[in-house]
Amino acid sequence: MLFAAACSETTSRASGSSENVGRSLTARVIHGIDQGTTQEQLSNTKATTEPRIIDARMLGASTSAVIAFEGPHVPFYIKAYGHFTRCRPYRQTVQCCSRCGELGHRRVVCPNPDTSTCAQCHAKDPAPDHDCTPCGSGPSPSKGIDTPGAISNGLRLGKHHDSALPKPR
Repeated sequence: MLFAAACSETTSRASGSSENVGRSLTARVIHGIDQGTTQEQLSNTKATTEPRIIDARMLGASTSAVIAFEGPHVPFYIKAYGHFTRCRPYRQTVQCCSRCGELGHRRVVCPNPDTSTCAQCHAKDPAPDHDCTPCGSGPSPSKGIDTPGAISNGLRLGKHHDSALPKPR
């Protein structure tokens, strides 16, 4: 399936020469597609501009589909089932377990069901009454402007720093 190579460019070296056997693909997602739509039906959708649809697949049992276009530039809308549908960038989600804190699985299917992790400070197997201070010591960008290491961006000032901004006249 070509979709596995989405958003990457594959090159191969055969007998000392560089040969481009892959193509640059850009993945986009569209919503509002009927459940049970086959891959062939998705591939037959017409793009409104030049980029060719290389591969398409449904996202599980949802009404969303991921479409891989050829090249880096893709249309904002494609015509699917008689109406125009907005194409949005595809961002693959990464599952994170809230029980053990590892990536790649969810709490329901955790391979380490005996371990637990504090949701605030990420301490492994904490006592029920442990002192949880995730930002209590050291510089933190999430703290106020007076804290060492704080973000000095004017847009990220907290409520208690509104007095530092000039008053409107």
